[in-house]
Amino acid sequence: MNGTLKAFFVVQNGQTYIDSAFIADGTITNAMIGNVIQSNNYNGTDGWQINKDGSAYFGSSVVVKGDISATTITGAFQAAASISWSGSLSSDDSAVTPTFVCPEPLRSGEQHKPQLNLAMTFTTQGGNDATSCNVFLDRLDGSTWTQIDEFTPSLGKFQSQSLAYVFLDQYATAATSYRFRMAPADNQEIVLTQIRGSIIGQRV
Repeated sequence: MNGTLKAFFVVQNGQTYIDSAFIADGTITNAMIGNVIQSNNYNGTDGWQINKDGSAYFGSSVVVKGDISATTITGAFQAAASISWSGSLSSDDSAVTPTFVCPEPLRSGEQHKPQLNLAMTFTTQGGNDATSCNVFLDRLDGSTWTQIDEFTPSLGKFQSQSLAYVFLDQYATAATSYRFRMAPADNQEIVLTQIRGSIIGQRV
């Protein structure tokens, strides 16, 4: 090359060394990369890159059909909304809570199951030792509120109690709105004072 002899490849101790090669199509059983392997369009945003230190970058979706083990995971893996409400809603007034919304699925065309994971605090004043009320969970279907669940908390007089509430809804492809309604079950008043927790979209 330019008057200088140059070997295109060298074989040493049964190993072949090639300075540079272009392979249109090839099959490799095993490969050891000394530094980095990447796609020819990698630019820090597009394409992909895997480094010898174990770090990697993929510029688009990745499908994993097995377990993932990681020290730290960042980013959103499912739609979620935190809930933090405080107030005073009485069963005697057939009160209705504000609306709580589970966001739409993260990817267009996907579906998920909204799950409510809540701690609801109820209080009582005087009255009988056993006091209860009816609590209904409604979902907004189009323009109509539909009752989808109910439960009956029971408390003694002069009590404040936080009750765990978990509900898994049906599949949804859009944002889903919920609310709670209260109604008296006897002649004693129960007041809802706090709701804490989250609504998450369980991916399928």
